[in-house]
Amino acid sequence: MSTDTNIEEIVERHDRQADHIAGAVARLLEQFGPKGLTPDALCEGAIRGGIQAIVTAGATQADVVAILRGMADAVEEGRVVQPVAH
Repeated sequence: MSTDTNIEEIVERHDRQADHIAGAVARLLEQFGPKGLTPDALCEGAIRGGIQAIVTAGATQADVVAILRGMADAVEEGRVVQPVAH
């Protein structure tokens, strides 16, 4: 198996995992919205939790900033903004 295939497989697995978690977080609004949770609080909490997870796993402040900048770019380009299917 070539290195390119391994990298492609790693990226595809990462994307599937991230999509799964994103969907789970987005669906939290259905559960907690009626109890007063705002979409902004959900978003901020999810981001904070994600940062805590990657810092715990060894990410540096620079790593966190790079990830957040990449996500901001993706939002600006319309690559991650999708409504949740009900």
